[in-house]
Amino acid sequence: MRARNFSDTLNIVAISVMLCAVVRLAVADVGGGMGYPATPWRIEGPESVLDLEKAKALAATYQTLSVPAKLVDEEREGDLLELQRVGLVPTPFREGDIPIHELVGKSSSGETVALSFSQIESFTVISKNEKTITMSVTVWPEISPEELLQKQPTYKQLYADYRRNVVVDLSLKYADGRPQVFTGEWGETILPLDKLPVGVKCGFYEEHPHMVHPLRFWWAIPSVTNDENYPFRLIPKMR
Repeated sequence: MRARNFSDTLNIVAISVMLCAVVRLAVADVGGGMGYPATPWRIEGPESVLDLEKAKALAATYQTLSVPAKLVDEEREGDLLELQRVGLVPTPFREGDIPIHELVGKSSSGETVALSFSQIESFTVISKNEKTITMSVTVWPEISPEELLQKQPTYKQLYADYRRNVVVDLSLKYADGRPQVFTGEWGETILPLDKLPVGVKCGFYEEHPHMVHPLRFWWAIPSVTNDENYPFRLIPKMR
């Protein structure tokens, strides 16, 4: 009799665990993918272009740059190092210095180019000399807040149709002669621009899609996140 009761108890526990798992999965199934969409917007989305412009400016300060770890530590091979909330700063960093969250340089025609981190997918170093470094920057998503609100694209459309490459020359040093470096949120790791070798590619979307900060995705309005192809999702913790 005891054995039968113990067996029944195990069956009840197993069924309860399965029901809990089903409930969790049902709750997590948003837009055809597992997890809650990583987005700064509520279900109704942004109310105005101004809302999107503010979110875009904030998103530039929350981007994650992934670089080959050996560029910072030569003993590490094959791994990617993630610089969260990445910014460009002079080194040594002094009181009053402010991190920059865009790539500012010159185009091939000599025009000043400013590419916000909120609209950069990746960049590849194509050449450099003692003073400048030349990058081919993949701009994505190249869409204005006005167009985004008007067209309401899906993620698939946004990913396929709103991308271009821009070649830009950046100075390796600031006007005062201090080297220009990438650094993350805590400032413990720095990567000088002059340490980037020709041919290296660094990305802003290499971070695990379930380990992302929602404020990064200013463009993730409901038409985008409701697409089952939207990959950036927050997985609820299993207790």
